Amino acid sequence: MNTLIKLSMAAIVAFFSLTSKAQDFSKYDGQNGVTSVVINQTMFELMSAMELDIDDPEAKEMIKMVENLNNIQIFTTKKAALKKSFQQDAKAYVKTKQLEELMRVSEESELVEIYIKSNQENNLVNQLFMHVNSGEEDVIIIIDGIIDLKQIGNFANKFNLPGSSNLQNLEK
Repeated sequence: MNTLIKLSMAAIVAFFSLTSKAQDFSKYDGQNGVTSVVINQTMFELMSAMELDIDDPEAKEMIKMVENLNNIQIFTTKKAALKKSFQQDAKAYVKTKQLEELMRVSEESELVEIYIKSNQENNLVNQLFMHVNSGEEDVIIIIDGIIDLKQIGNFANKFNLPGSSNLQNLEK
């Protein structure tokens, strides 16, 4: 009986170790074959703290938007083995974080999936998770903070982020 309890505990620990690892995209940061961009809250605070005399309304809107962000993580790969890992981790992440599917676009060899963690306010979300599988490249984008879906579409389009065309005209 003692052996059975020990085996059960070991299985539970192993399961949780594998599950948590599958949901941590930071493991791809610095990995060969992966391009990663991670922007943290400190950078957003610096951007919003800069006292700029900006007449451009779009620039003002972007600064207002980044004030409410905690971080942005973008991971891309073209390696087949890593693409498969991205896909598995994306599915596990969505399930574990209990994200709500906002939109899915499938066209020829490209699949774009967009998920959110809801906020109580209209058009605001706490997290936007996007997985783009273009056949040639896999992209994971995670944006945390208080996010206005209309603003994030404009932001992604300005920086020509992969899948940004699918973020235009987003509404919850």
